[in-house]
Amino acid sequence: MSKSKLNKSAKTNYGIETENYIKFHEKIPLTSKEQTVFYGLVKFPELNDQKLSRKLKIKRSTVTAIRNKLRRQNFYKPIAIPHFKLLGCELMTIIWGRSSNPAPLKEKMKIPAIRRAMQAPETVFQIATDNEFFALLIFKNFTEFKKMEGEHMQVYKKYSGEERNVNIVHFPFETSEIISLFDYSSILEKLLKIEFRDERRQQKSKISKPQIKLKEKEKTVLGALIKYPELNDKEIAEKINTTRQTFSKIKSRLIKQGAIRPVNEPNFNKIGCELFVNMHIRFNALINPDKRMLLLKKSKEKCPVMFDVESSTEELCFGIFEDYLSFKIAQDALEKVYKQNNLLLKEHVTMVIPLQQIKFQKSDFISITEKALNTKIK
Repeated sequence: MSKSKLNKSAKTNYGIETENYIKFHEKIPLTSKEQTVFYGLVKFPELNDQKLSRKLKIKRSTVTAIRNKLRRQNFYKPIAIPHFKLLGCELMTIIWGRSSNPAPLKEKMKIPAIRRAMQAPETVFQIATDNEFFALLIFKNFTEFKKMEGEHMQVYKKYSGEERNVNIVHFPFETSEIISLFDYSSILEKLLKIEFRDERRQQKSKISKPQIKLKEKEKTVLGALIKYPELNDKEIAEKINTTRQTFSKIKSRLIKQGAIRPVNEPNFNKIGCELFVNMHIRFNALINPDKRMLLLKKSKEKCPVMFDVESSTEELCFGIFEDYLSFKIAQDALEKVYKQNNLLLKEHVTMVIPLQQIKFQKSDFISITEKALNTKIK
């Protein structure tokens, strides 16, 4: 392609993206200031209103009023994610697939084995439609997975109709790298066209066990933070029969040491997004991983995701897109980099799920925490 044609093509894509963004932005039922606070709540979930006010340069009373409105209208919900390795877990497993079984999800959920699998404590994140399912599971080790594999495969076979429709991929924490773990800020940044310079370096390192050993009081606080993420410090302290000062001190230490991470999970339906997209990529092992990361870093800015994990040979990521056109533009940008640099071992696998078709959704980190700590949180 000539330089002039290339420039013309780039301008055309830019025009399509701009027009698409304008149409999308007109559907968002939030003012400019509300969008900024919404983004701030997702980007800095650990900050109180006073600190967030200083960060965003918006009056504290305004931040508080908008936070209350957004929470009341279900624009986001707070969750807390434990450090899985600190809990003694070693393996992350992702299972997804499509169904050739025409029965609706509510009928499949009547099957006890399917219901048990979907409610299993190891399943920390899951979505399902009548025809597709996606689940993220955390296991103590591979042996624990193998013990459950038979039952789980039978369950997903019943759900999907055929075992070949089921995909399973494993990422041991010791040999994998978490690029993004339910970090929604980059997605909102792109959707809302917000430019915010953050002095914090983005965490991109292997999951290593924090250099701490949890005491009984810390385990109690950790569990309470995960079970009651929507409550304030005073309310949680009362539930576990401790003082607010003691609770807040332990909470701050756990967050600082990486034992737990607060997250404000956006409700993307509320701002007009349409697609959940999962991508599984197998890499050419002959390409140096550091070189691969450099090549993909720039292109991934056009394709932000909320979850991204990779090993030396493969990667799995998933994210939210406003519509199919925006996803296709981002996918084409990634594929161009893949092909030009011979990064792929084989064609990557993509599953696209319309958000409106999701009948079941689960974000549950308390069950795996209780199982790992062998205790029931009050």
